Amino acid sequence: PDCTEYPQEGVFREIVAPARIVTSAEFSEEAQDQTKTEGLSRGRVLTIWFEDLDGKTIITHRPVEERIKQENIDILSGRNASFDQLGKYLANLQKTI
Repeated sequence: PDCTEYPQEGVFREIVAPARIVTSAEFSEEAQDQTKTEGLSRGRVLTIWFEDLDGKTIITHRPVEERIKQENIDILSGRNASFDQLGKYLANLQKTI
């Protein structure tokens, strides 16, 4: 909400459309300094599950502990905004195919 950037790098390890994405997650030391949160997504592998619920997408993160850390420092709103942008991009891409 305060427009803070949290630099992160990662590698997509698996994409199983439309069910899940498995990725590594490495927040920079700068991001950890900004949030005063040690161990934030350093060397972690995250699985993000997508489920359809009456035409809406439910997103579940594993491991749950990682999501709780991210909720505590309120970076999920940024991640959700990224997913919103991804959804718009994919919708536009689908129109061109």
